[in-house]
Amino acid sequence: MKNLIELTNNVLTIQPEALVIQEFKSLWDRDKSKTKDKALQELAYIYHTTDFQSIYRNYHPDTRESKIRLDIFGKREWSPDMKIITAQEKYKQLQTTLSMELLNDAESGIDKLRLYFQNVDFTVDEEGKAAKNFIMNVKQLGDLVKGMKLLREEVEKELSDQMQLRGGSTIGRRELPPDRRG
Repeated sequence: MKNLIELTNNVLTIQPEALVIQEFKSLWDRDKSKTKDKALQELAYIYHTTDFQSIYRNYHPDTRESKIRLDIFGKREWSPDMKIITAQEKYKQLQTTLSMELLNDAESGIDKLRLYFQNVDFTVDEEGKAAKNFIMNVKQLGDLVKGMKLLREEVEKELSDQMQLRGGSTIGRRELPPDRRG
């Protein structure tokens, strides 16, 4: 899928086809100003909280949205209304693939594993099982990190492969870079 909302060189661009989707159009239409600054802020919020390629993706999920609210609106107290929440859900539906869902689930599991490492208590473990489990898990972290890196790369490849030309046409074999022609 071609991105409906893109951030290029710090400029948010809205593809015309995005504004025929009711959830995005309603945000655009309710901003009566000529510059559409509020609509652009709200769409930027949706992009950064939802898009897989957002620069905020690397923030922990517990702090991501408050950082985005502060950076876009200048305050953490701002909260999205139902129109914005509905538009976020629509954006998620339009861009999410099975591999993205798997990556999100794996990242969620890694957060839980991280909490395990933070909270393990060796002082209550008289038999030393907690320490042995901890050491065994640490030994396997390298494989986990490599696996996550491979999964992220596959998702990014999938995203770049899904990019289409206007009108839904596809890129011809000669238009691909030589290393991707097969």
